[in-house]
Amino acid sequence: MLQLLKFILGRLGASFLLLISFGYAVLYIVHEIALPEASFDDISIQWVLGGISLFFGCFAYGLVGEQKFLNSLHGLKKIPSAANPEEAIARFEELIDFTFCSYFLPRRGRKLRAQVILRYAEYLLSVGLDDSRSVQVYLKAFLEDPRQVRFRAPLLSLFSKGRELSEQEIDLLLIMLKVEDYQDHFMVRHLAAIFLRNRQLNERTEPVFLKAVQSKGESSEEIVRFVLPQLLALKRFDESALQFFAASLPYLPLEEKQIRQVLARNYCEGIWQGSDPALHEACGRAFSELEPDLQQRIESEVEEGRLSSKLKKIRLFSREDVRQLDRLKKRLGITRSPWEVLRAFKDRIVRLLVLLFKKIVGLFADGLIYFGRQRLGMKLTALTLVLLGVLFAVSVKEFSKQKTVKQEAVTPEHSEKSATKLKKPRAVKKVHTIQVAAVTTQKQADRLVRDLKKKGLEEIYVVKTPRQSGGNWYKIRLGKFFKEEDALKFAQKLITDKTVKNYFIISLPIS
Repeated sequence: MLQLLKFILGRLGASFLLLISFGYAVLYIVHEIALPEASFDDISIQWVLGGISLFFGCFAYGLVGEQKFLNSLHGLKKIPSAANPEEAIARFEELIDFTFCSYFLPRRGRKLRAQVILRYAEYLLSVGLDDSRSVQVYLKAFLEDPRQVRFRAPLLSLFSKGRELSEQEIDLLLIMLKVEDYQDHFMVRHLAAIFLRNRQLNERTEPVFLKAVQSKGESSEEIVRFVLPQLLALKRFDESALQFFAASLPYLPLEEKQIRQVLARNYCEGIWQGSDPALHEACGRAFSELEPDLQQRIESEVEEGRLSSKLKKIRLFSREDVRQLDRLKKRLGITRSPWEVLRAFKDRIVRLLVLLFKKIVGLFADGLIYFGRQRLGMKLTALTLVLLGVLFAVSVKEFSKQKTVKQEAVTPEHSEKSATKLKKPRAVKKVHTIQVAAVTTQKQADRLVRDLKKKGLEEIYVVKTPRQSGGNWYKIRLGKFFKEEDALKFAQKLITDKTVKNYFIISLPIS
């Protein structure tokens, strides 16, 4: 809110200063120097000057700030290795503070600040700093983009110093695990020990406990004794609970049959056979460990449950649910929407027209066959009538044409306007695109397209053209702009952000 207020006051202040300096100076020159003895209403001039001042104070002011930011950021791209780190850090801090100024809207300032923070963190990593200020920068960079795993190591080194972790630090570790799909077993076991010591079981700790038991850590048996009774007390038989039950089997005594029966029942029902084959296989192993009599009893109970559910009528859907289901079916293409019905009607009309055309062609062919069977006199008479009809039609057309020429001769102004309209060249509309590379193989083109998409670019396409020396060119282009200035501005931004190394603008006519 404070930054937004600063933005508004800064833009309006710049506009006001321009109006005072530029606007009143122009009015003074007009009234006192250019036309000292003239008296006229200058309201229109005041409005024009106010609009100019507002434009430069609001829009040009922001463009100036953007250019200043890009120039400063460009100066920080290649810092000499012999440079003093404190000087470079001070420049980065100044640039971060600059993103809070009135040149930028809050949202734009956040985007620019994210660029600086990522660059700042990369520089700190390159010089090997790990003090508290650097760790804060690493944290900001990681929060901007959790996929940046290179900032993970300095953060973990801070957490591994044997001190108690705060709630925010634990949440950060959970985010790291989630991004990596809980592949770091050491961190999983460390967090599981913390949650076990604090006796915490909730939606954020449950995946950690599950992964810890699946990795067969030292505290797995203790985790099972802590988590399993709570899941059973809550009557949890969802996918996550079943996965925990399956992972807990090695730590359960053989006489414990309740968990195995739950897994065996799910195996017989086949619920997870398609959605989670690994869980279905684990349930099958639990089923195979039961006695044959118990297996048959579970199978018969599942089969009886299926029959009873078929016979039992349950009103599952309410009226609102039915409407929502209909909308979902239309969106997924299961049923046809009104547009699809219209399209089907159009296709039907086209088919009828095609059938009609075929019918007419068939009748014409039958007529030719019938005409070929007639006597010679009949054929000559028919041909004479057709020729007379053609001559009459041509005569009527020529008469209409001469009449039109006479009317145009009577109104020469109309003729001149028509000639002017005909001579006026037709404006050719063009679309502009940016070509960033040209390679000789499809494999290279695919790799470049993937790299550009990873950098957040869209509307990328490849144009294949033949080479004079043989083979093909694969030209990588992106974007479609109706103004060449827009294409140039976007291309320059790509160069500034080091997204591409070079480019040129291709202008193509719109067909």
